[in-house]
Amino acid sequence: MEAEGASRIFQRSVSKGLRYKWLVCDGDSSAYDKVKNIYIEQETAAEADGIDNNDKHKGRQPREVVRMKKTIPEEKPFGGSAGRMTDAMMHKMSEMYGLAIRQGTDEVQENNEDEAEAVARLQKKCLAAFHHLIVQDNKENQHYYCPDGMTSWCSYKRDQATNGNEDERKDKNWLDPVFLDLLQKMIEDLTLKELLSRCLRGLTQNSNESLNSVVWSILSKSKNHGFSSVQGAATAASIYFTGGRA
Repeated sequence: MEAEGASRIFQRSVSKGLRYKWLVCDGDSSAYDKVKNIYIEQETAAEADGIDNNDKHKGRQPREVVRMKKTIPEEKPFGGSAGRMTDAMMHKMSEMYGLAIRQGTDEVQENNEDEAEAVARLQKKCLAAFHHLIVQDNKENQHYYCPDGMTSWCSYKRDQATNGNEDERKDKNWLDPVFLDLLQKMIEDLTLKELLSRCLRGLTQNSNESLNSVVWSILSKSKNHGFSSVQGAATAASIYFTGGRA
């Protein structure tokens, strides 16, 4: 339904003398596949991922890894104890990845960088979100992607900047070294430059979802409605939404 709706909107824009430049997607490419060739080739709309949907959908990947893995090469359980993958660690990974995306896209708006530089910096932030949480014998490697300086969120880099000494606290809340290999494919997928480049503009579908919620507050989604009723509800919702209702 969403793919067909997007296709009709893009086709209608041609008759109105309008061209859409971006289509903000939620991870499902079917809508983009329907509209990407509607305009002449040199004006093809580009795909951009909504940052909210990106970290929500991509942040589920640690849980997918857990479903596939029962034991690790050491014949120890994959999750459930210190140094293993737990619900809290999955949540932390997803949260840090989402935060890296948001902070990176915010900085793109502030800095005058070309796209290649911006994507490289965003990639480094996302890599830091994962590598920081996996213990390595070489601490420099573990925190290689973490930001430097006294204001860094990484305690290791912060300690280095303040007194040159690292805190010897145990990494009891982090994952054991074996997880660096186990999660490598997931980390590579989530930090691909092609994926991150679609998030650079910091776009979201929040306004669309808010408008939809106003429509459904007028007409229940659980019942069938005729065309005139839906058209009237959409018109009224647009007026209410423009007036500040969400």
